[in-house]
Amino acid sequence: YYARNSSIHENFRRKAIYELIFLSNEFYEVDYENLGRRERPAGSLVGLENDIRFYFGDLSAFERNDDLENARIIIGVLVGAIGNKQSDISLDEIKRWFLALFKKISKKLLTATDSNEKCSLLEQKGMMLMGINRIRDRSAIEFLEYFDEMLALSLIHI
Repeated sequence: YYARNSSIHENFRRKAIYELIFLSNEFYEVDYENLGRRERPAGSLVGLENDIRFYFGDLSAFERNDDLENARIIIGVLVGAIGNKQSDISLDEIKRWFLALFKKISKKLLTATDSNEKCSLLEQKGMMLMGINRIRDRSAIEFLEYFDEMLALSLIHI
């Protein structure tokens, strides 16, 4: 399948890994009319660890804001999977990826000139802080400054 096919472009492999993570998760549903008859995934990401490590192996590949957002979302899914013993990814790996992603978003935010791009990056930074500040000794509302800045940018364009 595409996630492990080294002959296709790495960006397409990352997209396949992203989809595979969600298809493997127990909360993913498609056919709402046949929920009772559908065999649900076990919710385990065990066995996908090398794919996930490949996904985060080169953060320089994440140039588009959508790529950064997808990486942030996967980190959130992984935290839940680790907590439920559904992945053998270590918390140290998650912390390393989280910090590298946060730094990349922060750096990109410094040079963003387009208001749409800037709003997207502010949202990513705020969402990351909203999640992480619940478990570290920081202000629980620190993330709000990024959403306030998004609102200010939006009001300028009204």
